[in-house]
Amino acid sequence: MSPAILQSLLDPSIIWIFIPLTALAIPIVAILTHPMTARMKQAERKEARQLYERIVMEKLDVMKTALAMGMNNDELAELDRRLERLVGASYIKSLLLNQPEVPIADSTDLLDADLDSEMRRMKERRETE
Repeated sequence: MSPAILQSLLDPSIIWIFIPLTALAIPIVAILTHPMTARMKQAERKEARQLYERIVMEKLDVMKTALAMGMNNDELAELDRRLERLVGASYIKSLLLNQPEVPIADSTDLLDADLDSEMRRMKERRETE
């Protein structure tokens, strides 16, 4: 920039316009960067949900295997508690619960429903044999 342009910008008669312009710069920057931060948060929620779904499916597979091996309800409950401690389910649930926009179902209800149906199926199979 030439010195004449700088001199005209620093003229006391027009310097007053820079104060409101700088005050408006902060919200303008926030408005312009909001879509980018929203996408990043959405990607984090999606990744946390996928991680949680994988862990729940693995846990369900372990429970189905234990049921097929003939474990009773008490042993299954103990295995379930051990798996919860092992995977840190409370930490993973906190990842999801900190994001109120993520619709989640109570995983224990889903697991109980799947476990109950699997137990009924195994009992029916044993009765037919």
